[in-house]
Amino acid sequence: MLRTHGHTKACFVGHSLGTAAISWLLHSPTHHTYVASTVLLDPVTFLLFHPAVAYNFVYRPPTTVLELLTHYFVARELYIAHSISRHFNWSRNAVFVEDLPPANPRIVPAHRVARYLGASEGEGEGGAVDVLFYEGLSHGEGMLKREVLERVVGKIRGACGVDVVEEGNGGSAREVVAEAERVKRRVSKKRGGGGRADN
Repeated sequence: MLRTHGHTKACFVGHSLGTAAISWLLHSPTHHTYVASTVLLDPVTFLLFHPAVAYNFVYRPPTTVLELLTHYFVARELYIAHSISRHFNWSRNAVFVEDLPPANPRIVPAHRVARYLGASEGEGEGGAVDVLFYEGLSHGEGMLKREVLERVVGKIRGACGVDVVEEGNGGSAREVVAEAERVKRRVSKKRGGGGRADN
């Protein structure tokens, strides 16, 4: 797809289990050159060697409503459960700081991962890694909070080389979605879709 559109590199964004697909790109001897930057949201690929990672997702009984929803609709979903139990190569999917391209934004949920990346609560520089860490948010919960989502969108825009617009000055999640729709219509028009976004 990148070659088709004349691009040699891209910013790859992954959430949770999607960060494993990015780890495949980072480890691939032929495809790692396509990765200009990454944004990893609630990454499961850091510290996969730690026993708590597998236990927390596969075996730990839920204690909150959000954990209960995650347990039944994510961890126990037929294809995810099958993939994690039978086809998830834990050592192959692990990502270390050395595997990352330089200056990559990261959104991490766990204290251990934040310590590994060299950050404390809030925003900080963890060496070559830019970290957003939010105390008290469960896995995926940050995507439900507008202020967190706006910071994430800003990090993604920055990783893509788009000028980051300050909050309240055109950088809200709603405005970014509207901008994406405008781009989608332009691309559709170029492809002969008559300007309709749903073609």
